[in-house]
Amino acid sequence: MKRSFPHHIFSKKVELKQEFSGSSPPAIFVGAWGYPKVFTGFLSPTNSFKEAAILDSPETWYKEGLKLKQVLSLREQMIYSRFTTSIKKPSSRLNEMQKELVQSIRPCDLEIKLKKMPRLKVNHHKFAPPIPSPVEIEKAQLTENPKIPKKIDKIVSDTDLKAVCGLENLYKNKISITQIQKILSAGLLGLKHKRIMVPTKWSITATDSTLSKNMLTEIRNYPEISEFLLFSNTYLGNHYQILLIPRYWSYQLIEIGNPGTVFSQEWIDWESYAPRKTYATNCVGGYYAARLGICEYLTKIRKQATIFVVRETSPEYNIPLGVWVPRETVRGCFQNPPEKFNSLEDAFKTMKRRTKTPWHKIEQKSQLLKEMKTQRRLKDFL
Repeated sequence: MKRSFPHHIFSKKVELKQEFSGSSPPAIFVGAWGYPKVFTGFLSPTNSFKEAAILDSPETWYKEGLKLKQVLSLREQMIYSRFTTSIKKPSSRLNEMQKELVQSIRPCDLEIKLKKMPRLKVNHHKFAPPIPSPVEIEKAQLTENPKIPKKIDKIVSDTDLKAVCGLENLYKNKISITQIQKILSAGLLGLKHKRIMVPTKWSITATDSTLSKNMLTEIRNYPEISEFLLFSNTYLGNHYQILLIPRYWSYQLIEIGNPGTVFSQEWIDWESYAPRKTYATNCVGGYYAARLGICEYLTKIRKQATIFVVRETSPEYNIPLGVWVPRETVRGCFQNPPEKFNSLEDAFKTMKRRTKTPWHKIEQKSQLLKEMKTQRRLKDFL
């Protein structure tokens, strides 16, 4: 880890209080159960400290190489102070506080009074980082003004801008994926008469999916790569191998869960050159999180390729932490130099040595490889 990281934060003791003033990272959570009337609220510790941003920053967690227990330690320091709201008409004062909070680029102090004493428990989600045990909120108020950058305020204030364009503009202005997801979730993007809150798990995948889909409109026009490139990376027991094949855009993700991990079977989703029209029901949010990291790299090198991805989990990954794990692990793949090969067979030999699952099973289940064998192109005959 880097020395700049506040190591003392892991030793902080959680003080359970019914009334407190705490520094929200800033962070909110919007549930999906009972839609369109849902639970939503604030995530904050029960005290104030300047490093509170680290409590809800997956990008920093990966950059600093935090372990699973360390991530859980950070999440355990917060309380989920919640209330009910209508997704389509979020008009309460608490909703307005949420909208202010998610635009801030630094932690904000909140004064919160709960209806009862909170419990020290963390709930785990496939999509979002672990959420602290919820407690009904009685009242809350911001005790300082959020620091909202002009570039965020300008985009949020434009009620004639469609949500898709708002997401893209925030991304181009180098706003983190985590904050973009919060802004979308709070109902701050889209045409004025169409703005609604978005459950957190939906906003996360919507952000990953929309941004990568936008990039693909350009990627499909780029020239193909000229050699086989293999990238790999491992984080929190998630091992990724990403093979770039000289060919037009298509993408397949094969997830293999070994015994003792979050999932203990194989999941496969894929798309060919044409834009995907249905949701990736097998790999779900991890499919789009990985696709975003891949598209970022292809956009950077201005090339297109066929993408073959194998993800294997080890027993180290025995608690779900959210799709930020695949997103940041895949992004990390492209921070390492690739291995280069002259043929698909040579690349597969290397991937096979690093994969615990029998390689022939992977090849048999791959729709992408079947398509490559059956759809030969003119240059294959030259």
